[in-house]
Amino acid sequence: MFRPVRTVTNWVEALEEIHSLREEYQKNLSIMTAYERQTVENYIAQRRRAHRDDIARGAVAVFNAAISRYQDAQNREKAEWQSEVNRWNAALLRDEMQVAEMRVKAVVDRNNLPGDDPTEELRAIYAEGMQSGNIHKARAVAEVMTNVLAKSTGQAGEPGANRLRLNSIAQQARAQLAELRITAGMKEAEQARQNAEDEVMNEHRGLDRVAQALGYRDAMGAHGPLSAAYERLSQDESGALVIGPEKQRAEWLEEFQERMGNR
Repeated sequence: MFRPVRTVTNWVEALEEIHSLREEYQKNLSIMTAYERQTVENYIAQRRRAHRDDIARGAVAVFNAAISRYQDAQNREKAEWQSEVNRWNAALLRDEMQVAEMRVKAVVDRNNLPGDDPTEELRAIYAEGMQSGNIHKARAVAEVMTNVLAKSTGQAGEPGANRLRLNSIAQQARAQLAELRITAGMKEAEQARQNAEDEVMNEHRGLDRVAQALGYRDAMGAHGPLSAAYERLSQDESGALVIGPEKQRAEWLEEFQERMGNR
């Protein structure tokens, strides 16, 4: 039945030992005598006291490291987005937008009577922009087609067949615009940030599991470092992570003493 386990050499092994002791205790609880239950409970409590601080510090260090990786991933994602913004020449883009909007609106306005079909002319303008080799012209045409044609397809007087064809061009332009604006670096950075966010959330939940292994209800009910680390992470109304500052020992010790004094 119950037996003390091997000597531990680090906080991970100490935590695993406590988990193992608790599992064995729960498995054999129904066949233990009152004396055996008390003996095992005392031993688990003793092992918790012996390793509590090392386990708490180790778990907090892992959590803080995950936060650092998340913040690094966030910064990389922001840098990729800024790099994408910086690659555009605002003056060139503005000029190309004006030309594209003038040409597209001219075609739409010229084909506003029943039976008129502007789709072939619009497709030609779109193809010209996409095949120009000029990213400013391509983006301008894609943005104008997306915006202007979206309005045209919503007009009640537009024949049904035309609305479908214009909508097809608008959807194609929208997809092309995403390809022009969203770079491979942006996609990779977004995925890396998402992976880092998942890791932070998992380690945050892990603080609760560690606290429970040490005999607390959860991390917020634990002694200083665990509760201080747990409080670093929250989410805003949109679900985005909000990271608070890492608290120093004096800060969390004072808060812990206040909590204990209020009990």
